[in-house]
Amino acid sequence: MEALMAELYIPNSQRIASTKAEIYVFDDFLNSAECQHLIDLISKNLRNSELTSLNEQDKDFRTNKSCDIDELDSSLAVQIDLRMSRILDFDPEDSEFMQGQFYGIGQQFKAHHDSFSEEELLIHSRGLGQRTYTFMVYLNDVEEGGETFFPSLGLKFSPRKGQALIWNNLDKESAQNPHSLHQGLPVINGEKFIVTKWFRLKKNLPKIETSTKYFIKAHTRLGLKKCAAPEELFHEIAANYHANINKATTEIGSDHLIVSESKLQSKSEIVPIDESLCEKIKASLKPLVETWAQTSLVPTYVYGIRVYRRGAILLRHRDRAATHTIGVLINIDQDVEEDWPLTIEDNDCRDYDILLRPGEMLFYEGTRLQHERSRPLRGSRYANLFCHFTAMNNCTELDRI
Repeated sequence: MEALMAELYIPNSQRIASTKAEIYVFDDFLNSAECQHLIDLISKNLRNSELTSLNEQDKDFRTNKSCDIDELDSSLAVQIDLRMSRILDFDPEDSEFMQGQFYGIGQQFKAHHDSFSEEELLIHSRGLGQRTYTFMVYLNDVEEGGETFFPSLGLKFSPRKGQALIWNNLDKESAQNPHSLHQGLPVINGEKFIVTKWFRLKKNLPKIETSTKYFIKAHTRLGLKKCAAPEELFHEIAANYHANINKATTEIGSDHLIVSESKLQSKSEIVPIDESLCEKIKASLKPLVETWAQTSLVPTYVYGIRVYRRGAILLRHRDRAATHTIGVLINIDQDVEEDWPLTIEDNDCRDYDILLRPGEMLFYEGTRLQHERSRPLRGSRYANLFCHFTAMNNCTELDRI
């Protein structure tokens, strides 16, 4: 079988070159503190591991111990589990919560498939369907042994703290891929801790084929950068804002993005910008953003200044794929009673709360990164200018979808 895999695009990971199986290596998915937190949870809650195979009689087939992390009280574990779902763009409900596993000296898990046989699926489906992707993270370095081995592919991966190994257990026809057979080799010296999460396939339709996120290239390691706006440009935009604030109009067509708990006034208004200033904004920001993104960009839109009003909530979303590859947000003015952060994920699906003051700006990969302001605005106004750019080669496959 030489089935070509439908390839994901996962920033900051390496796709293993193979036409037989779809495998990714993702260094530093977890940091040292996150790894240690999970190790502590697993160490205190271990049980003998179970087998899903109905016909496996070898008592030495799986000798490691396991831990059901979803039964433990850990908000950090919940966040990590959610990040795994976001990395693959799966609904968390179409997955199993990650499982912790421990291997001592001599302990192993012999060659097996993570996906189920038809008979096993009747027992273990839980209404979720067949297992597709496995997302496994090594929580510590192992002195010797403990590798993950794919015998059909001749691939062996040594445990490295924080590194994730992701693979698809199915072929392009959603049948079990024989080349996904793998094993956890015995630990020779030391010990091994890992967490594993399995994703499920509903109706035999891979969700990733309908998602544009995985056709959009990441241009930077993190995906966002906060810095000061050019001083002269900021003062010119601010002067335009104050001169035209009395011309602000209710923003139309933003109901899918902005809601409000307030019924007394509009959720957001637009302060117009002179056309000449729009062109100056594009020209001034373009070289700065190109240097950051390390790619040639084409300016697409400069919106008038958006003024959020009391009670406004910006819903979680990604920006338009064709025109909003990279965005620049400049805070122009605010009158707030408490900070109003922009929550935005990075290219590793970690969430950050970004606070901007007048004169500060944020570069961000808007098509890739989900962002929101989930708390209602406490204050009379919060004014931002948005400038968007597209990259000439912003998509690896976008023209085909």
